[in-house]
Amino acid sequence: MALDATWPPDFIHVVFGSAWTIIDLFAGLILGPILGSLSIPARIGFTVKFMPKIVVLTPAVVTATLVAGS
Repeated sequence: MALDATWPPDFIHVVFGSAWTIIDLFAGLILGPILGSLSIPARIGFTVKFMPKIVVLTPAVVTATLVAGS
């Protein structure tokens, strides 16, 4: 690592890529079935609170992954 100057962006690329994958799998495999079992008003309430957070988080993680991988 002392001689290889490309390891920090490679590390960031792998970590943020893993985070991106974990967020995607969590949303699909964990939240999907839970939301399917909720009533429509409860789904709307969850989505209203969840979407603003995920709309900020996901593009930030994706952008960091792509920039570090360049």
